[in-house]
Amino acid sequence: MLINFKRITAIILALTSNVYAQTTTYDYPELNVTPRASERVKMLAIEEQKNPYKPHYALILASASTLAAGIQQGSDVDISKDPDEVSGKVATVVGATWLLTGIALGKFYQPYRDGFRESGKIKGEDKRSQLLRERLSEEAMDEAASLGRKITWLSSITMLGSNAYVLSKAKEESTARTVAAVGALVSLAPLIFPYKWIKTAQDHKEYKKKIYSPIVSAMVFNPFSQKIDSGLNLAWSF
Repeated sequence: MLINFKRITAIILALTSNVYAQTTTYDYPELNVTPRASERVKMLAIEEQKNPYKPHYALILASASTLAAGIQQGSDVDISKDPDEVSGKVATVVGATWLLTGIALGKFYQPYRDGFRESGKIKGEDKRSQLLRERLSEEAMDEAASLGRKITWLSSITMLGSNAYVLSKAKEESTARTVAAVGALVSLAPLIFPYKWIKTAQDHKEYKKKIYSPIVSAMVFNPFSQKIDSGLNLAWSF
């Protein structure tokens, strides 16, 4: 029986490559990104504890301006345009609602602290435990970012509309018109200075994208030629 040295060499090379491919580290991006989500959440939780109202400064400022316009409209409303004096009440309710929302969020909603506590419940240093901590931390960041986007758009639209309503119903050259004009500009503050929650989640996703690695595997049997052959398969997933 003739020994096919070429085929034997191909098999040895394929097996050797397979061992190399298996021993090479191609880990989860959650575990390779720097800083990890759990580390980032921990740092932000400390910052959050120092000043829980900081993320809501833009919302609080905009809502206070809208509230001021609504209150001022109570004495400057043009009765011929707004006989029921609704415009001032609308701006007052909208401004007060968002002001209380910003204060309540600062006092009761701290997503990074809650995310850090939740991920901290997972003990162990095996890969599954590490990955679970990172996934929970990422969920905390994503949930905060999602809420931040909703608050930003809803608050800006409603406050801008309320101030515009006051402008259209106030007396000419009245203080209410001036305050409402300023309030309309300031109502865009949440859009101009968006929640840091949003940027944090975006930055972390960008960092993860940069460390995705190709997946390498060795093959002994070539499915295209239907023959025993050595080689490497390369797959890149995004």
